[in-house]
Amino acid sequence: MATKNKQGHIHAASYVKYGQDLAENPNAWELWEYAVPEDHSGWIDCYKHPVWEPTTLYRRKTERPTAVMRAMITQMYQNSNDIPKSDYEEAITFFDRHFLTGGADAKVQVWL
Repeated sequence: MATKNKQGHIHAASYVKYGQDLAENPNAWELWEYAVPEDHSGWIDCYKHPVWEPTTLYRRKTERPTAVMRAMITQMYQNSNDIPKSDYEEAITFFDRHFLTGGADAKVQVWL
């Protein structure tokens, strides 16, 4: 009797997320990007459905470090009654100017 691999596919969790995106958007690949670590080329927008190569990394664009950080700043503001709206807007403007428009994701190679 053959023993089955109980670990599953390395990208199984991403399959689930991609399936959720695909249920709402037939062009779900537009929401995703990939990276090939041995190429050192950084993250590249998907241009078709991912092929889920085991040696390639995949993530939603919303999982970029800068997108996650921006969402955290917004969440902190929404959860606090002590932060004036003007302070929040100033922080977001600063963040956008220095991180999003500066291409921080392209400059910093983040593989995990």
